[in-house]
Amino acid sequence: MFRNNVSVHESVFVIWDRFLTCQYLQLHSYVWNKCGADSEYLHHQWDRVVSRIKQQLILRAMSCMQLASKFVDSSKILTPVNIMNVLQHASQNFTKQSIMSSERRVFETLQFQLPFSHPLTYIEYLIQQLSDPQMNIDSDSLYSIGIKVLDVAYIRHHEIYLKLFHMITGRWERTPRERQEFLSVECDSVYLASAVIASAAYLSEANCKNVIVKLQQETGIPLKDLECLSSIITELILSEE
Repeated sequence: MFRNNVSVHESVFVIWDRFLTCQYLQLHSYVWNKCGADSEYLHHQWDRVVSRIKQQLILRAMSCMQLASKFVDSSKILTPVNIMNVLQHASQNFTKQSIMSSERRVFETLQFQLPFSHPLTYIEYLIQQLSDPQMNIDSDSLYSIGIKVLDVAYIRHHEIYLKLFHMITGRWERTPRERQEFLSVECDSVYLASAVIASAAYLSEANCKNVIVKLQQETGIPLKDLECLSSIITELILSEE
């Protein structure tokens, strides 16, 4: 339904990512901050929560798509009946009331604020800044490739940021506190947008070095940080070819 609408397409990813982040923070705090509970009990409770989340994962994803359809392109709204049909094809049987409740739950978790400012917004802005004739960049081609790179960044989000954490710290395992602290990096839309453009420039054989320098000047993000994230994304894409 939204295949040709880039704005809706990208908004679904962003709403989904923001919802999962908020849900994790809320549930983690609820379970692990219980006073007087022993460690074994807390681990048991957390395992139950994770199991419940997995059972509802596809439903929640469809709720994010439903919200994006309403707030980004109201001409093609996903109805509960539409979602019910899709879920049935995935062997997921939910009632119309459950689907409506799920949409409300997602919206409440996001504190009734949808993140309209997402990486695509910054990609479009930053590519405009690269349109200087001296840069000799094909902006249309860079944008087209950038959209595809952004899709990979969304789909391989966990793997990408786990590798970034390893590159920074030399470790793969993260403590719960490190996970929370690293969320500020994972949710940095400007950082991701800049890395996506740098990766797209490399893949399109554009003037990658000049592109990264220009991105650093526009965003203030250190060159080393841009090179780290963009190289991880690029390597993942090339490894699939």
